[in-house]
Amino acid sequence: MRKALLAPNGYLHAGTIVTFADTLSGYGCIAHLAGNAENCHHGELRIEFLNTRRRARSTARRARAPWGGSTDVWDAGW
Repeated sequence: MRKALLAPNGYLHAGTIVTFADTLSGYGCIAHLAGNAENCHHGELRIEFLNTRRRARSTARRARAPWGGSTDVWDAGW
């Protein structure tokens, strides 16, 4: 892991995690555009830090929002 991505204590910096989660959901949104849609944007970005890591293995998954419509919910985890 590049030192520039770490906080002074050696763990992943919160900004690194937020940036990566934002990037994952953005690329996922573009990859799953519906019909004749040309673009997408964030309505909300929420991060909950439950733990910290020295190394990361990331995943992202998409779930349709329970209220339907054109809103997706993305869950990025480490």
